[in-house]
Amino acid sequence: MADELEADWNQCLLHLREAQRECDLQHAADQKHRNSEQRKQILALAQDFPCLWKDPQTPQRERKRMLRLLLEDITLLKDKELTLHIRSKAGRLGR
Repeated sequence: MADELEADWNQCLLHLREAQRECDLQHAADQKHRNSEQRKQILALAQDFPCLWKDPQTPQRERKRMLRLLLEDITLLKDKELTLHIRSKAGRLGR
């Protein structure tokens, strides 16, 4: 009986590994597609960003959303002087 349980367990582990591999492959494919599409949208937004940002009709909540689309994270380092690191979601957008 123990041999049968062990064989069943090993079979379940094999199925789990296969499912995890398929999930990882699908996730990578989804991420690649999503990133290229998001990059296009972010770059298009970057072209209109100054105009949208300065528009008095743009609510603050929309400005915050715009920043969330553009920025991955912001890190503030405090030493003898303050250093701000900003990472964009689309990579380098230009100067």
